[in-house]
Amino acid sequence: MADGSAGELSGSYFGSEAFDDADWSEALIEHADFEACVFTNVVFRGAKVKVGRFADCTFVNCDLSLVEPVDTVFTGCTFRDSRMVGIDWTLTREETYLLHGAHVYRGCDISLSDFTGLDLRDVEFTECRARDVMFREAKLVNSSFNQTDLAGADFAHADLSGARLVGAIRVSLDPLITTLDGATLNPITAIRVVEALGIVVETDE
Repeated sequence: MADGSAGELSGSYFGSEAFDDADWSEALIEHADFEACVFTNVVFRGAKVKVGRFADCTFVNCDLSLVEPVDTVFTGCTFRDSRMVGIDWTLTREETYLLHGAHVYRGCDISLSDFTGLDLRDVEFTECRARDVMFREAKLVNSSFNQTDLAGADFAHADLSGARLVGAIRVSLDPLITTLDGATLNPITAIRVVEALGIVVETDE
């Protein structure tokens, strides 16, 4: 399927199909099941996706900003060079309540999105813009943030055990309310974390 109207998607199963240059902005897509599909230059902006599933799908140069993923499950998806601003991921199906499946984000803008309380273990962010993202209480075990701008991101009560934040840019972490066991930090972030504990850091002159 090269493209298609949003109305043709509801209630259907799609396996290993490619969707190109489609505009589904502000559409209502219900009970659609996508498995191993590739979306390229597809506009989902403002769409409401209800009771759906995206398994092992790839999104390339798509616009998913303000999508409402109501009771929808995303597992093992890859997002590349896509705009994903202002998505409330907490709307995803509560019975699983996770975005796990080693999601990969590369070159994406996920600013102003909400991942509060979600299971994001093993997720990978590379060269992303993630400003003012809500990661509160999220399970970010073994996650990776490489060259990703985290200015204003909220990690309060999140679990970053084993996370790799060496390439994180402008990240702010409070070790008193964030789990950092085994996390790898760059020197600047590490010093800020230590100072947040009231420890004075001095360097030899």
